[in-house]
Amino acid sequence: MATLGIAAPTPPRGPNLDSAPWFAVETALGWVGVAFGPRGLRRLALPRADGATLAEELGPAKGPVPLAWADLARRLAGYAAGLPQVWPDPLDPEGATPFRRAVWQAAAAIPWGHVRSYGLLAGVLGRPGAARAVGAALGANPLPIIIPCHRVVGARGNLAGYAGGLEMKRRLLAMEGVKLSALSSQPSGVGNQRR
Repeated sequence: MATLGIAAPTPPRGPNLDSAPWFAVETALGWVGVAFGPRGLRRLALPRADGATLAEELGPAKGPVPLAWADLARRLAGYAAGLPQVWPDPLDPEGATPFRRAVWQAAAAIPWGHVRSYGLLAGVLGRPGAARAVGAALGANPLPIIIPCHRVVGARGNLAGYAGGLEMKRRLLAMEGVKLSALSSQPSGVGNQRR
């Protein structure tokens, strides 16, 4: 399983990023907002149609992309252009309980262009039957794309739950080459699915 550098839990800062420095990156999918704290990335806001929409949700930007995070901005743009990326960045996600960190770690191990079911991740974590708890942990993921919760699907391969909406989940999976029409015919657990 891939290892994420997820920092110890820190107190949540509320629904907006009022106290966390953040910047916006224009990508082929839309404007992505990224917030960071002293120990790493705190939150990623999924693509919005324009920077103004993102600013309405997150508040005024705290400045341009910091030089230290310019490579992250480049990788986000590359991802949105359909190029596989790696995310070696230190993470300091909001709301990172021990169980959520374990679930996010398992989701981060799912390779580009592949999917796994909620139940399969629960089994990987030694918690068979905890598929709903896995779904809830993924629903609280503050770093979508970097922690690729869009790669987790229902037991029969159906698209289920995504904070950015099912259309965004569909777009991300299609961009990664996942054959969406083949997903619903997969047996429970859902394995590797690529074109």
